[in-house]
Amino acid sequence: MIELAVKLKLLKLYAHMAHNLVKGESFLADHEFLGDIYDKMDGHYDDVIERMIGLDMEPNIAQINLEAAKRLQVTGGKVADCHEAFGTVLGRLNAICETIEQECKDPNKSQGTIQLLGGMADEFEMLKYKLKQRLKEQY
Repeated sequence: MIELAVKLKLLKLYAHMAHNLVKGESFLADHEFLGDIYDKMDGHYDDVIERMIGLDMEPNIAQINLEAAKRLQVTGGKVADCHEAFGTVLGRLNAICETIEQECKDPNKSQGTIQLLGGMADEFEMLKYKLKQRLKEQY
């Protein structure tokens, strides 16, 4: 679940950065939508960390945050445009969903943890739909 926590924190950090840096014709809507994404990721990250602590896993919060920041640094701290921002968010959501799928295959996971992860996957699939619709070319 550490990798999931890192990916959630990474998406939170990226969406927050994009929220701050996005510009252009659709700025207001994009700015708000990205703000909603980073808020949601923050909540899901918190849920995963609290679940880990509740399961006596003792996550290293500083290390998780450091790893997420290192991965964010690869982007160079820039967002070219809203299309890039939403494409990156979509790609990161796909990676998170893949990690959730792997976590749910662990036979040692409790039903409660599987339900927590399943709820996240359900929300992320709906979010991916919205992002795909936003990324379609407008004519």
